[in-house]
Amino acid sequence: MKTLNRLPRASPLARETVWGAHLAEYLNGPAEEPEHWRIVYIVTCERRLETLAPDSRAAGDARHVINSAVAELLVVPHRRPDGWRWRPAPGTSTLPLLSALEAVIQLASQRVLGRLRQCEVCQKWFFAANGKKVVCADRCRSAKFKQADPTGFKEKRAAEMRKWRATLKGHPNLKRKKKPRR
Repeated sequence: MKTLNRLPRASPLARETVWGAHLAEYLNGPAEEPEHWRIVYIVTCERRLETLAPDSRAAGDARHVINSAVAELLVVPHRRPDGWRWRPAPGTSTLPLLSALEAVIQLASQRVLGRLRQCEVCQKWFFAANGKKVVCADRCRSAKFKQADPTGFKEKRAAEMRKWRATLKGHPNLKRKKKPRR
């Protein structure tokens, strides 16, 4: 057997997916802290800013709102051997907030913050792997289809299952389980 001497190619959004998953995890966490809602507000404003023309007055206003929201956070830059990092201001402990803010900055700089979305069914935050995804998981996808047409969903699903069972009956590799004798 021949083996390949190369690593699998990473997807172009691999790093952004990690940042997005981290930010979604933070946003799905407890929302008692005012900083949590400030991050939600910053994400909302930043996503709106991505849709505006950069030179427009509305974009300037959005940047001003984002800067004022970030200025209220108690963080300071800290020089480390591997570069600059953010840390909480003296007397505060907001490390999860800092990593969430850094994730917002990374995603916004890569122009993929629009892929951070709230599920249409359960309202949990998730990072969409592609541009079409609007629900976070298969169970939410199924629930969305059920909500769209509750009676038709059952009928359509039953018809699909009948068709699937009919195709399995004639399959040559399918072995039927024998019923045990009693």
